[in-house]
Amino acid sequence: MKSTIYIFIIKGQSLTAKVHKEGRNYVAKCIEVPVADFGTTKSKALANIKETTKEHLLAFPEDISKIKKEKEVITSF
Repeated sequence: MKSTIYIFIIKGQSLTAKVHKEGRNYVAKCIEVPVADFGTTKSKALANIKETTKEHLLAFPEDISKIKKEKEVITSF
């Protein structure tokens, strides 16, 4: 399955979305936050995952600090 990776920013955090085709739709999954969404085009799937991720982070603000900690670990050598 071929996927496309996109980077987007919400609340000052760089996040990653992986988008792939499933049937007639494109499915987008945020790698750092446990959310997924879909759309009939890649652009719609990406717009939807951005909105879903934004809503998730508003409902669960503690996940923002988890993202920061994970990125620190990943980028620290």
